Amino acid sequence: MSDLGTSWAVVVHSGAVARNGASNSEIDPDLINSVEDLGRQLSLLRIHVFPVDNPTVRELSKRSGVPPATISNAESGRHLPSLDVVRNIVTACAVPADDVPRWLAARRRAHANRDRPSPAATARETGPIVATAQERLKRLFMQMPIELAARRIKSMPVLDAAELLEALPADRAATLLSRIEPAPAAHLVAALDVHAAVKRLGAMGVERAVSFLRMMDSDIATTLLQAMGASAATAYLSLLAPDLAGRSLAQMDPPAAAKILELMDDVEALRCLVAMDRRSSFERVALMNRDAMRQMLARLASESVFESQALQLAMLFSFAADFADFMRSQGESVDLLLAPPVRPAIEMSPEAAGHWLADMQPEQAAARLATAAPPTAARWLTHVPPGRAAGLLNLMPFDAAVTRITETDPAVSATQLSAMASADSKRYLAALPAPVAHAVRAQMPRPS
Repeated sequence: MSDLGTSWAVVVHSGAVARNGASNSEIDPDLINSVEDLGRQLSLLRIHVFPVDNPTVRELSKRSGVPPATISNAESGRHLPSLDVVRNIVTACAVPADDVPRWLAARRRAHANRDRPSPAATARETGPIVATAQERLKRLFMQMPIELAARRIKSMPVLDAAELLEALPADRAATLLSRIEPAPAAHLVAALDVHAAVKRLGAMGVERAVSFLRMMDSDIATTLLQAMGASAATAYLSLLAPDLAGRSLAQMDPPAAAKILELMDDVEALRCLVAMDRRSSFERVALMNRDAMRQMLARLASESVFESQALQLAMLFSFAADFADFMRSQGESVDLLLAPPVRPAIEMSPEAAGHWLADMQPEQAAARLATAAPPTAARWLTHVPPGRAAGLLNLMPFDAAVTRITETDPAVSATQLSAMASADSKRYLAALPAPVAHAVRAQMPRPS
């Protein structure tokens, strides 16, 4: 049995999985005869093996090496997974080696019967008795007291419950889901057809729907958000934490994500972009409407949208300057895009810039100093501790460092050069204009 830790311990016998001694006879590969059966069994296996509070597709993906989308497709009962996928999933679920062949044989039966409708599907399409029974079940759940109906749905197998929720009107299904605890309700929504799930999320309150999205596997949540359309997705994403919203936008198709970013509040959009990896954020910003892009970048520079001016300045230059490099690599002009926000940012408090430079990675801080105008960089360096300033000057191109020392007050330059190795300070003093070098030497402590 694979090592799943103490909380993952399972006992597998006779095809049924048990946790803490509670067997579940519904899980049995010998019952599989169709693709739909296989999907149901794989879903049940995951739910019963993994911890109750975290039966996510993503967790199974980590342990099996199977992509989350592939697992979701397999569990949907609409797509036939490969033998390797089935083997990797059941192995990750701690199915004993002796039982793995039964699951592979079940997959082969599903493959052999893939062109034949399952008995349930045949009954739904051609069986008037079964159809009548389903209509009765639907009417029963329409008339049943809401709390009782919610308890019944919660006790049903996931795919059966999902099928019933799809058959019920969206508002009734949304009401039932709202009476079920968030985690199992979110799992039920994730099992629905995408369009049915979107309708039922739309029929419940936005905050309730967002609570479900937070609990879903991020791939499934992203699929649902993208299927909603830009306007609805914007409303939901605005209530998610920036890291979660940014992750969803990074997983979406770039054009769809760019449209949502255009509709979002500028500050919310910037927070999401900062939370993404740089490449994903740049690709999505590059697809935005140019006016929306300029407005968003200007907002970052002109308002205190983060916790402090120092953090605001850091975000502007670490995002905007790197974005400029990205746009240049794509053959795009950046002057029109970045000029409006960069100018006011340069005029921000030197004290704030000094704190920012002190907190950044040295190489990144040195690069920012080298690209800023020499007088501006000199003002910033005045508010950086001497030892840190000396290190940053040494990381810059030599000529750039010399011009910035030249623009700095001689007393400040003296403390910075004194913090350097003797050979480095002598090299800079030799390159400075004679009057500046003389003024700096006069401020430096004399050797003892």
